[in-house]
Amino acid sequence: MPARTVLTAAAQAGDVRADIPPAELTRYCLSALAAARTLPSEAAVRRLVTVTLAGVRPQPH
Repeated sequence: MPARTVLTAAAQAGDVRADIPPAELTRYCLSALAAARTLPSEAAVRRLVTVTLAGVRPQPH
């Protein structure tokens, strides 16, 4: 299933932020996570994933 489809469904369910179009959010996530290949350690990759997930979570009301 394409990432955009997953993020669209998640936004509709309130599981990810809905203030950014799903296609745009997909591009942000994929670009950020592509950087994992260049990071120097597994700990750095974990931090990148943590930051990426924090940016996808719905904003508090």
